Amino acid sequence: MPEDEQDKATPQGQNASYLRSLVQAGKIQILEPGQQAPGRMDAVRPDTRDAQWIGEHKWCTAHGPALCLWVRGRRSVVENALMPDGTRGRAEFISMGFVQAWRRPEVGSKLPPDGWIYGDAFFSNSDAEFVDASIQPKPEPPADWGYPDLEVEMFPSSELRSLLRDQKVASGLYQLFKSGTWQKGDKAIWQCTMRAAGGIVASLRDRGEYYVDYYAGHVPQGTASHRDLAVAPIHRLGWQLMPLEVFESIEALAKSCFALWELRTEAATPAWYGQPREPRNSMASTRAGGILSRMDALAKSGRVSQEERQALDDCVHRRAGCSLNGTDAVAQRILALRAETQLR
Repeated sequence: MPEDEQDKATPQGQNASYLRSLVQAGKIQILEPGQQAPGRMDAVRPDTRDAQWIGEHKWCTAHGPALCLWVRGRRSVVENALMPDGTRGRAEFISMGFVQAWRRPEVGSKLPPDGWIYGDAFFSNSDAEFVDASIQPKPEPPADWGYPDLEVEMFPSSELRSLLRDQKVASGLYQLFKSGTWQKGDKAIWQCTMRAAGGIVASLRDRGEYYVDYYAGHVPQGTASHRDLAVAPIHRLGWQLMPLEVFESIEALAKSCFALWELRTEAATPAWYGQPREPRNSMASTRAGGILSRMDALAKSGRVSQEERQALDDCVHRRAGCSLNGTDAVAQRILALRAETQLR
């Protein structure tokens, strides 16, 4: 089941009787013990991307006072389950990369939660019980790949982590990251996808969240003032937002060069190549990461000269005031090199 569909199964802002209200409204049915599920995966191709789901997508099962929601054949949410402190509350099942686990709100049944505790849910005909895991999952630090990476630089920032204790500030940071391009002077550019933005913020908060909590809008939304609070420590790390039109000019120039240079025959890796610069972490799946990756591949495969590599690198990082419109020395140099390629 797609993660987004699974985690949008019930709104996190609803109270603990949300499933019961759906049942009472006739929008979802409770199966009787032993009753066949009203939906199933196509038995002919159950393990392929083309497999079709047949019948109802959602239904409930009753477990004494608890009610469990099933989404496409998997338990997704349980309400009124017995919690470790003896109270009753809500828990949900998530898939987060290699982690597939149940989690409950950190503070009672507060919704939307400010944090989560992971564990397991056990079901019987008479009840459902949530048991906390003895070891809670911890975020792994992002990899240092030899290039300034905002994700790497943020991870140890105690100032930023302190600010992100406020969930609205965290939401503000997500809003800034999900569609922006960042630059660190003339040293680096950085982007992340919308999903990765949610994952980064969740990792920095370290409260049991994952990307869908932000991507699907489950958390309280931050205001402009919350975004200002979030961006201040980013500025102190030396990063600033790059205007969209500037990045699009960089990307257009780079692609016009790639279109010519990638047609060249591969050769031995030149002595000047140096250390690889293949994007890692969230940068790997972005448009900016794609530019850096293609530049690195061209250099490694001997399809560009050192001068060509340096000229494009200067334009990508806006060195020497590169305006990308052909009116400054750096842009004129890259445009001249591109023209030489066309004449070959």
